[in-house]
Amino acid sequence: MRSIVLATLIISVLIGLFLGIAAFLRARSKGRFYSFSLLMLAAATYAGFYAAELLQPELSGALLCIGFEYVGVSLLTIALFFVVRDFSGAEKASPWL
Repeated sequence: MRSIVLATLIISVLIGLFLGIAAFLRARSKGRFYSFSLLMLAAATYAGFYAAELLQPELSGALLCIGFEYVGVSLLTIALFFVVRDFSGAEKASPWL
């Protein structure tokens, strides 16, 4: 069971990194929004450190990974807000953001 979970997490990290880099390059060439690439990279960060947490034999290593997971989750919520804002038709940034 553990190997299935780890394999799924590693595949999701690879897909997230691929989509994040592809979205960044596409947005960079067209001068558009970077929010989707940030969303994918944040999801890959979270999944990667969760996989690393599952591989830790000691509690101290797992607690270190949890701190980095929280960074990924925090970035996920912020990036999701900007993805919704960007894809809902906002062509330029709001004055308060």
